[in-house]
Amino acid sequence: MGLRAPLQARPVDMGLPSGLQWANFNVGAEKPEEPGLYFSWGNIVGHKEGEGYDFSQEVYSSTPAAEIATDLSLGQDTARENLGAPWRMPTAAEFKELCDNCTHVWTTLNGVNGRLFTSNVNGNTLFFPATGRYGGTTLYNRGSHGTYWSSTYNSDTLAGVLNFDDSSVAPEGNDGRRYGFPVRAVVPLL
Repeated sequence: MGLRAPLQARPVDMGLPSGLQWANFNVGAEKPEEPGLYFSWGNIVGHKEGEGYDFSQEVYSSTPAAEIATDLSLGQDTARENLGAPWRMPTAAEFKELCDNCTHVWTTLNGVNGRLFTSNVNGNTLFFPATGRYGGTTLYNRGSHGTYWSSTYNSDTLAGVLNFDDSSVAPEGNDGRRYGFPVRAVVPLL
């Protein structure tokens, strides 16, 4: 029996004013409830849960991503590099657009906790699993918190994220660039 090729992300039209479409699952995943790969901000190589990668400041400081001092270019974009054109990472403002134009409820999909976003325009849905965060080699808060990278630069140590848990959603948060979080890709209206 041959190896099965990984499933390709599919764009979902959420009826957003910008026309932006969102991937139905995370970069490196094959199902909406899977975490996919974890990335530090600006690094295009992702890591699977449990493989032992060190998301520490010491390791991050040794990568080219630590020198980035602006929003990510397409050459530094995790989604573009892993999925190809026209996929890219969302900006912090695009996370806000998604939240502003959808209802979002804490729920469980196939035994995985997360947030279900439902379009106020067309009823289409996206599930964001509560993937937790990698700090060093330890995964924290899996099943209780979700944090997703944007391409938005905040400072030498912070970048824009979508944060959520069972009681709140923060589409324009920021977090430490060294930490390991998943990425959800976007594409312009096709």
